[in-house]
Amino acid sequence: MVTASTPHSISPELLSDAYLRVDLDWRIVDLNERACSLIGSTRSALSRGILWNVIPEWIGGKSYYELHRSMTDQADAVIEDHWPERNVWLEITARPTGAGICLFLRDISEHKRLQQTLQETQDRFRSTFEAAAVGIGHIAIDGRWLRVNERLCEILGYSRDELLLRAAHTITHPDDLSRELRALRMLLAGRISQYSLEKRYIHKFGTPVWVEITVSVVEPASTSSRYLVAFVNEISERRVAEEQLRQQLVINRSITSSTTEGLFTLDTAGRVTFVNPAAEELVGWSAEEMLGEYLHSKIFHTRPSGAAYPIVESPMTTVFTTGVPVRNHEDYAVTKDGDVVPVLCSAAPIIDPSGMVMGTVVAIHDESELKKAQSQLKALYEREHRIAETLQRSLLMMPPSDAFNQLTVDSLYTAAWEEAQVGGDFCDAFELEAGKVVLVIGDVAGKGLTAAARTAEIKYTLRMLMRETSDPSTALRRLNQVLANRQGDDTIITLTIGVIDPATGALRYSSAGSEPTLIVRNSGQVDATEHCGLPLGADSGANYKMRETTVDINETLVMFTDGITEARSKGLFFGIEGVTELAAAGANQEPLSTTASKIMEGARTFAGGRLQDDACIMLVRRLPPTVD
Repeated sequence: MVTASTPHSISPELLSDAYLRVDLDWRIVDLNERACSLIGSTRSALSRGILWNVIPEWIGGKSYYELHRSMTDQADAVIEDHWPERNVWLEITARPTGAGICLFLRDISEHKRLQQTLQETQDRFRSTFEAAAVGIGHIAIDGRWLRVNERLCEILGYSRDELLLRAAHTITHPDDLSRELRALRMLLAGRISQYSLEKRYIHKFGTPVWVEITVSVVEPASTSSRYLVAFVNEISERRVAEEQLRQQLVINRSITSSTTEGLFTLDTAGRVTFVNPAAEELVGWSAEEMLGEYLHSKIFHTRPSGAAYPIVESPMTTVFTTGVPVRNHEDYAVTKDGDVVPVLCSAAPIIDPSGMVMGTVVAIHDESELKKAQSQLKALYEREHRIAETLQRSLLMMPPSDAFNQLTVDSLYTAAWEEAQVGGDFCDAFELEAGKVVLVIGDVAGKGLTAAARTAEIKYTLRMLMRETSDPSTALRRLNQVLANRQGDDTIITLTIGVIDPATGALRYSSAGSEPTLIVRNSGQVDATEHCGLPLGADSGANYKMRETTVDINETLVMFTDGITEARSKGLFFGIEGVTELAAAGANQEPLSTTASKIMEGARTFAGGRLQDDACIMLVRRLPPTVD
């Protein structure tokens, strides 16, 4: 718009806008041809006319009151108003002159239409995003949710604000995390354009939710701001239906697909109606000798001890009463010659069109060779286990609790199963120059000798890296590059590194997909460290943030692996909350070993007496300086 501080400083006809000048009585004293064209009249008809008589539609409207205010206050004004009679949107600039007011009128109808079109487009996108029947989420490369729709919130049970505070991988079921991280690594490397898989999220209330998720990368103009878009469809009901169908297919194929094993069909009384050759060979009775006989009385009548085996105690009989298949039941069959043979039994009901049980098909497999092989494998396993257990004892060996000035350190490790003491959980504490102490806790996926060897490699590589750099985030980045670029190595590692100065309490830390470290404050409050990056091995280009905090005298660090938080009971997880409650109960007063035992035992009790995964805890307390 061409304007001037003085209305006479430029010829009105040279202005690009319609121009009117009125006196204090609102009488038109000057105007240009654009004004005549806009109003739809001639200069002679408009000159000396009262503005409100020329444009009566403005009386009582927005423009009427705003122009009067501008005239009264002698203040410039810019007004946007719709002129319905002309179907025109106007931008009216009012400039009082003392003797009246100059009006500059611009047709902004096209601009308004563009605004409306843009708004409608945005509204359609927002409506489509929010009203979609599937969950939709935008995810930052480091895993944080950036934007989520209402359906995704419904699926996961979180409010929008709660979900935006979480990372996608932290609510993924731990049993599905490695598989998705492998797909994510291929996606970020450009080897695939998208991936789809079925996985489980952990609902806000702790229950697993089956979903089908499709993820692709959105590449804006700035590659540094790329993000992931995920379409999430809940399939819990479908998974249940598929499982039921799978069981039915197993039943339907049991007769035709089990011909290499001993196969019998029975009537509703348990009498034999069919015997295949493999069954004849296994038990030594011919089909003619078995047809019409009760199967239990013929081959399952006696236990290996020689005691009688009542039919009511056999799980196989429940097929008749419940119609529920029995699979992989270990039992013993007595042959015609009196030999006792270990067998693996499966039984499924035969259902007629009306849904009634009309018989049962029973398959038995001779496990004699398998039992022999299992015995040999057990001996081999025990040998490997002894080697791996020796190696892991060295990995879990910690310095004395008073090895560091102004720090006391204690740790505790528990295997999930007594027969599998060797896992990938480990912790470490060692001193750098100037008295600073490095604290490490991690979890290498896997068990046995391979996991123990990989854990040893990680532990001592970290010691070397930390002595070179002393920067936790740099050490994680360098270690991640080595792991992610190994051909054929899908090992996933979660890890936390902290460097504490015992003299000042300054703590620098970084983490790779691990559980947060808890800091039990002297006030009784428990703080949690922040998320810093993806697990090691997931993305070779991943970066790891370094965070800083302070630990006061007598305050305690609680570091632990996910074997604690993922202790399960009836579909629920022990969680960070369970650790926090037990850590706070010690209030920095009890010995570290006592607190560690309470947390470990609390998780074990929650899980019904046995953890589902190995667990490691390390506690560190800052002490007052010693007085000579």
